[in-house]
Formats: sequence, structure tokens, C-alpha cells
Amino acid sequence: MIKNHLESERLKGKLRGYTDSHFNARSFFGFGKREKGSLDKKVARKLNEAGYLVEQCEYGINDKLTLSIIITYNLDKGTAEIKALTNGEHPAYEMKAIHEAESATYDIISHHPKGDVVTKQVYSFDNRGNVIKKTFYNRKGILELIQTFIHDERNLPVEAQTSYGEGKLYFKYLYTYDEHGNEIESARYSTNRLTEKYTMEYGDFDKYGNWLKSKTFLNGKLIGLTERQVEYYDE
Repeated sequence: MIKNHLESERLKGKLRGYTDSHFNARSFFGFGKREKGSLDKKVARKLNEAGYLVEQCEYGINDKLTLSIIITYNLDKGTAEIKALTNGEHPAYEMKAIHEAESATYDIISHHPKGDVVTKQVYSFDNRGNVIKKTFYNRKGILELIQTFIHDERNLPVEAQTSYGEGKLYFKYLYTYDEHGNEIESARYSTNRLTEKYTMEYGDFDKYGNWLKSKTFLNGKLIGLTERQVEYYDE
């Protein structure tokens, strides 16, 4: 089962694409106010008419392209292929995914000057198509990390746990959402101790209910602001 991008990101309407521009909070004095040169990162995404992500481009300071990702699907076979290029031309990694009813396997080839590195990830799904477990294997095929997830009745992940391969708990995360399904809090715990808490605020929603501006706080301190531009197929 391959969920489309609209479902996984809880977006509304028939999106053609959207661009998120992330700014450093030090240049902000409220929504929409910034100093020149405060852009940290920009991510532009394109979706096909079925709502699946087909292209993602990431830009750094001065709008320089740093990473481009192309995704192709064969939904009848439940497969997807991802190819990523650094600076728009140098191969970074390739990923092949095979989805079945209750699981998916991702074979990842990372390209390095000294040779390629092959790793694997295995995802497990519940009967609603939610990811409930991610298993990560290194290039030697050895289990490194396990992530497990609990979802609420809206299919939103409300708890995640990350464990080492031998089963020792590494981190636990708790997530909270508003009535629209937007994440408003993410708290990370280590050995039952709160280590960091992110909170998010949203503003300027479009006619479909998708947010266009957001603020992010870390442990109560404003650290960033995101402005979103959205394009729809029916506009």
C-alpha cells in the first residue's frame, strides 16, 4: 500500500505542488516580517494528479539547488523508485521500494567517492495503512534501529519509540495536533526525561484549509518561521 502525499501530509484540495521557505527566527518580528538574506532553506515539491509526490528540490542560501529528487511509481505492482542528485547533477542515492499489503521494503544505494553503500529499511503497516514499525539495517545487513508508532482514530501518529538493534530504548516522542490535523507539539523523552519540546503555530490559511505560515518554537524559544506557497490543479 502506497499512501499518496496528500494523505501522508494531511493536505487538502488537488495540489499541483507547494514550496516551503524556512527562515531563521532571529530575523523575525511576527508573521511575514523578515530581513533580507534570512532564508535558511527552501523545499519545492511537485505532485501528480493522483496526489503522489513526483519531484522534490531543495535549495540553500541564495537559492542554490542542493538536492533534487525524482520519484516514479508503478501502483499496480506496488513499487516506487527514487533517484536523488546533489547540486542537480551528482548522484547522491537511489531507493527502490516494494509495497505489499502489510509491509514495504526499501533498498537504498548511497553513492560515495570510495564506493556505493547499500542499506535496507522495512516498514510494517496496520489495516488502515499507517506505518506502525520501521526497521533499519546497515550495509552489513545488521539490525541497527527499530521505530514503532501508535496512531489515533484520525490516523495521526501520537507516539513513537526508537530503540537500538538490541532492544534498548533510545528516544520516545509524543505528538499533539489541532482540530485540523496540524501538528502543534512534539516532545522528545530520553529515559523518561523530557529533553526537548517543539511547538508550532499556524496562520494565514487558504480556502482549502491548508496553512500558509507557521512558527516553530524549541523549549519555548522561537527558532524558525515557514512561509508556504501552494498551487492547485483547478486554478
